[in-house]
Amino acid sequence: MDCWSRGYDSEQGFWIDRIPIPPFRSFYRNRQQPVCMAQMSPEIMEAFRSCRIFPLATASGNGEPNVAPMGAVYPRDNETIWIGNQFMKTTISNVMENPRACLYVWGPGVRGCYKIKGDVRIETEGKNYETMRREVAKVKPGLFCRSLLVMKVTEIYECLPGDHAGDRLA
Repeated sequence: MDCWSRGYDSEQGFWIDRIPIPPFRSFYRNRQQPVCMAQMSPEIMEAFRSCRIFPLATASGNGEPNVAPMGAVYPRDNETIWIGNQFMKTTISNVMENPRACLYVWGPGVRGCYKIKGDVRIETEGKNYETMRREVAKVKPGLFCRSLLVMKVTEIYECLPGDHAGDRLA
């Protein structure tokens, strides 16, 4: 079965509606980091401060989906989101097989609704991990941060109902 997606043809300089997508396993194993990152607007950064729980979607190397609620989610700059791992099992396994994830930002008090996709790497040592470990312990004493997921934002979509639902914002 062939899978198709919309994509940008850099040689031709325009968007094409049908480009083939290789099978999951080989696609994710050979995937390189994207050249351009998307940037979160000030409105999106504000939405993070209004939310408490963020659904994080991942998929295994063979495409088995997983969604888990995340509480320790912090935008570090307009291209980077840190996610603390306190209890993850399937999510970590999926990210190791397929380093892509999708974060949903919406809740009471949030003015917008955003789907944020990105490339994820796992850190278990170093300055970033130690900073996240301290932040998690400060918010919830006694909770141990096992690792840090660093998500580089690649795509942002509108999720509110209406004419612009599903529109790419960045």
